[in-house]
Order: sequence, then C-alpha cells, then structure tokens
Amino acid sequence: MMKHFIWIVILPSFFSVWAQDATDKPTVSPNFYFNNFQDYHGKNVDSAMYYIRLLAVNDNYGSMLERLIHDSFAQSFRKISEGERRNLLQEKEFKRKLALRRQILNLMTTDSIQSLAAVSTPVYYWVQAQQYENDASRLEEITNGFIMNQLSADDIYHNRVGRYALLIHQVISRNDSLNVLSDRLLGIVFDKLKWNPALHADTDTGSPEILTQRSWFRYLFAYLNYALASQLLEKENVEEAGKYLLAASDYSPDSVDRGSLGYFYDMHFLVGKEKHTFQDDYINYLKQYSSDKANILDRLLVLSLTDPTFKKELEAYYISNFSKRESFAIFWRTSINQGLKNAPSFTLRKINREKFSLKEKQGKWLLLDFWGTWCGPCRQEHPDLQKFYMEYVNRPDFELLTIACNDNNAKVKNYMQEKGYNFPVVMSDNKVENLYRVRSYPSKFLITPEGNLLAIPLSVDWVSFIQNYIGL
Repeated sequence: MMKHFIWIVILPSFFSVWAQDATDKPTVSPNFYFNNFQDYHGKNVDSAMYYIRLLAVNDNYGSMLERLIHDSFAQSFRKISEGERRNLLQEKEFKRKLALRRQILNLMTTDSIQSLAAVSTPVYYWVQAQQYENDASRLEEITNGFIMNQLSADDIYHNRVGRYALLIHQVISRNDSLNVLSDRLLGIVFDKLKWNPALHADTDTGSPEILTQRSWFRYLFAYLNYALASQLLEKENVEEAGKYLLAASDYSPDSVDRGSLGYFYDMHFLVGKEKHTFQDDYINYLKQYSSDKANILDRLLVLSLTDPTFKKELEAYYISNFSKRESFAIFWRTSINQGLKNAPSFTLRKINREKFSLKEKQGKWLLLDFWGTWCGPCRQEHPDLQKFYMEYVNRPDFELLTIACNDNNAKVKNYMQEKGYNFPVVMSDNKVENLYRVRSYPSKFLITPEGNLLAIPLSVDWVSFIQNYIGL
C-alpha cells in the first residue's frame, strides 16, 4: 500500500548499464541516463544536463523523459514547511540544491533539443509563478504566458500541462488583484478537462493507456470542482458550492481509476497528501447542509464500495437512521452485487492435477490472485499471502485460489516446495488472464457468493480491503 509520496523515482538499472543489440554492439540503457540525472541534478549542472540530453535526444525514450521530469524532478520545486526542511536538509544545503535545480530547469527550457525544451517548459512556468508570488505584475505576465503557450492546444495531458495550470492557479488565487485572471485560467482548464473524451472512456473496452488517462482526467476534474466549491464556501455561497462538490464526488477515482493510478503524482502535487477521493467532502457537506438522509446514505454507500475503510461509517449511519429496514449485512451484500457483472467461468488444473471449476464454488467468497514465479512483486508478497491463507483456510464461506500465469507446472511446484507455501495454485490455460482482463501482476479479484466479480485496486492494502469488504 502506498502511504507516502515517492520523492525519488529510480527505474531499474539492472546489474549492468550495457545491453547487447542485434549486432552485439554495446549500447547504454536509458535507465543509465535516467538514474545519473537523478544523481547529479542536486550536485553538478553540467553532468545533469549531459545525461538528460542523452535521454532526450532519442525519441524512443519520450515517455521515460516525461516520467523523469514530471514525476521526479518537478518534486524538487514543491514547497515544504520549515519543519520539513529542517528534517530533510540543512537550510543552506537546501537552498544550494534548489538553486542548482532552477539553473538546470532554465537550461532545459532553452535547449536546442526540442523535446527537452517542451517537456520542461510547463514546470518552468510553475516555478516562475512561485518565485514571483508576491509580485502581481510579474505573476500576471507569467500566467498569461502560460495560457498563451501551454493552453492554446486541447492536449493538457502530455507534459502534465493540466497539473501545472492548477498549480499556477493555487499561486495566483492568493492574490486578490488577480481574481479575474485566476477565474479565466480555471475556466480554460475546466473546459479542457470536461470535454476530453478520456474523461468518459469506456472501462470495458479501453486500453491500459486510455484507462490511465481516464484516471488522470477524472482526478483533475474532481480536484478542480473541489477547489471551486472551497472558494464558494469561503464566500458562504452554500447552494452553489454543493453543485461543485457533487461533481467532485461523481468524478472522484472509482475502482478502475484506482487500479491504474494515473493520477498518483498529481494527487500529491495538488493536495499535498494521499487523498484519493472527494466523496467524503461532499458527504460532510450534505450532513451539514442537507436533511436528505437517503441521499447521504447513497453517497456513503458509493464511497464505501470504492473504499471499504468507510464501511464502518456507513454501517453506523445506516443503523442510526434506517434501523427498520433489513439488516445492514443484507443491505451491504445486496448493494455489492447490484453494481457487479458475472465472473467469467473457467475450469483449470491444480499443480497436483486436481480439477478446479469456478461453477462449483458458488455460495462462498473466492479470492483470485494472478501471479507467476517470474514476477518479483508477486514473490515479495507471497509470505503475506501464505499468512492470509492460513488464517482463513478453515472458513466455510471463503476460499482462496491463485493462478500461475506464463509458467510451467514443474517450476511452480518446485517454487512452492522450496518456499514452504501451501496456498492453492492452478495453472493458467493462457486464456483465463484475458477473460479477467489482467493487465499487471499480481492482480487480485473477489468473486461474491452470488458469482459476481470485483477487482481489487492495485493502490490498496489488499488484506484490509478484503477484510473490510467481506467482514472477515
């Protein structure tokens, strides 16, 4: 479970920076450039620029360049409290490194390599806005330049232009003399988010890239509506604020978005912490300003189905206000199944050659885990999976099944014996992972006793998620 902001992103550098191409000519891995830039951008300007230019000059490394600049390097310019600064670095050292990074950023934005200049320019505008936050005239010039040069196109996803627009808005919104410009900037971003097709992408047919974009657009649109609502509440415009909080709630990441986490870094840049949803903000608004208890219950239910850590709050509210209805346990179980589709059926062989048929498991909860002996993260979590299995193996209403993919029976059997694991394993038929639209490993799914499928988001503590959902 990701609980803290990742301050430095290091891609795998493997054991050697040298790789062999088809002609056996040594080439340098792009991870080598990536990691060396990481090492030098707080130490030496020339060395940092040398490695970032080698990465930028190759068009094949474009997505890696974006990740390096926007998910890692840009973190250097996040404002931190004095207390945080004292805990991280001495004040003098902090300022020295920040000055170096600003110098590198300035050089990148004027570099002759067009891709490097393009990828770094949105960050440059944001950093300039922070530097001149108390100079209204200069701040207005910077913001207008950003609008003209970065927001003239419809694409605000690449180079995370939408993120930096909202970060610049945070700066200028604190200056009352720039209220008109602040509203203009937010209005432009609002329209570009609202009308982008990715915001409404089909979760059943969308590719992994489209679903990643969907999660990004939805989070930014939810945040923007939350920001607008906060401004209205400060002005005591309660009714209008409610409309924007409703939109913030509706577009908060759902289970599909939380599976791709395309908004993870933007969440920390914009909110400063791991806040995946604004649904709870709308619920708190309703509790304070609305007497519609049924609506509050519905909203709590939607939130709890996405994030079951809110289930206890839902249960308490249900018992306090709807005690004459069916029991909460029945209400919860019925609500779960209403929003789910049937789990695809399959029959597979265990590593001991026994047959496992999903049809025979109706009437109990089933946890499916897709993995492989070749998968490092899978192997890393197997001690926890084994412990979880041993804790609940004897429950009559729950069963666990793991599915080894892209593997062979002998290798899996040897691995299980070597590690001393005894959780159930079946071998994939190379079809079941496609039936379940598995995009990464490990991937986990819950199948309800009624035979419906629930994907467990990658971003959560899966043990707690399952325990809360089922009530183990």
